[in-house]
Amino acid sequence: MAPAAAGAEALIAEFRARPPAESVLTAMREAVLVVVEQSDAVSRDLVVALRLVRKAPSLVPQQLAVLAAQERALAAAIADRLGTGDHGVYPALCAAATLAALRFALDRWLDSAEAEDPPSLTALRGGIDEAIRELAAGLDRPGSG
Repeated sequence: MAPAAAGAEALIAEFRARPPAESVLTAMREAVLVVVEQSDAVSRDLVVALRLVRKAPSLVPQQLAVLAAQERALAAAIADRLGTGDHGVYPALCAAATLAALRFALDRWLDSAEAEDPPSLTALRGGIDEAIRELAAGLDRPGSG
């Protein structure tokens, strides 16, 4: 899980470096895309690690521990971005929702690219854009009735 942890550290550092006037989700989207483009965060090692966790459920507890640490670190970065004051549950909820959306985009990308080695980064960028756009638009939708 070291490749995932290194990617998360790069993501949080890039998020913190984004212009302060950007909204939280805009800064996150831009940070993710920079990390995907400029670093080895979506390296062969990460793809191998993610595929291994899918095949070896005994690794899931380790993955969950890494994900929980990433959520806490991102929540702290979001709180810092928002400045002083009580922001309630927003930083933690936003971190959890954003990282869940990114995990969803990664899983979908891996599903669609099982045969490719390495998988297409263009497809990953599109999936990340779509997931963050949905979060930014809000997840509430009217019922069908």
